[in-house]
Amino acid sequence: MSGLYSISLKPEEEALKMGKKFLKEVECDEPVLSCLQNRNVEDLNKASSNFLISFNIWVLAYEFLNIFDSKVFHVMQSWGPTVETQPISQFQNVEKPVMIGSLSGDGKSFSFPPLNFFPQILLKMLLPNDGTTVFQKYQEWYKGGDIFAHFLTDYMYTCPARFAALDMNSQSVYDYYFDHVLSFTDKFSPWWCHQYACHGNDVPFFFQSASFIGFNFTKDEEKLVDIYSSYLANFIHRGDPNDIPNSVPPKVSNLNPWLPIDPNPENLWTLVFSTEEPVVSKLGIKKEQCEFWDIIGYYNVVRLNKK
Repeated sequence: MSGLYSISLKPEEEALKMGKKFLKEVECDEPVLSCLQNRNVEDLNKASSNFLISFNIWVLAYEFLNIFDSKVFHVMQSWGPTVETQPISQFQNVEKPVMIGSLSGDGKSFSFPPLNFFPQILLKMLLPNDGTTVFQKYQEWYKGGDIFAHFLTDYMYTCPARFAALDMNSQSVYDYYFDHVLSFTDKFSPWWCHQYACHGNDVPFFFQSASFIGFNFTKDEEKLVDIYSSYLANFIHRGDPNDIPNSVPPKVSNLNPWLPIDPNPENLWTLVFSTEEPVVSKLGIKKEQCEFWDIIGYYNVVRLNKK
């Protein structure tokens, strides 16, 4: 799923405020339900698009001008359920098997190239209390550049997923890290993502759907699809992605063990999906970065997602 634990969902008060703005855009008064039912799909879609564009521009403009403390990350999840407890806390009591993870280039999708020209300024604006420290850390961790993209990947995807996984009560939490650049990425992703495993690049593997959208996997990718789908089929069938003796074999037998997350952060195993190397569980993926963000927090951070 693409729900991000570092993007706070809206409490009822905020959701109602947005709803009223949308009703104004679609020109609906009381009774609201019958009015909406009389609007066609095109009108509702147009009103929604117009509303989201104007709302997001308004939020960002005011935030960066320091007029009020908003939640910049809300522009990425304007609609959603109303909640009293944010997602990253709701997972504390999960006792069922869970598969959770991220892609190595998740944040690159949302890092339009000009944003990487001024990472120090952007980080200071977004994180007034910690921006300078964050920039220094990311200079140290990612000497190849793309600092802002790496920040988005770590803070929005990889690290909050890891934090939520460690916080679960379940003994069957399986973490993954998808690190494969699609062979047809030049037709599937924005141009600045062509050398990265960007957000959504795992979807054709998950649904085995490349041919349905006019693309073809390479031989290596077909092998990765079979491995991916075998783990997934096992998980759906039994709540455990690993092979079980004397069971109906999946497409790929003798899968490398996908080790579940150990509650001890020192033993945090992650299965890495890639065609460049065997698909195996690795220890401590992004450990240093995530321990850094665990201290700052993934919710109630000024300017990003403060309640």
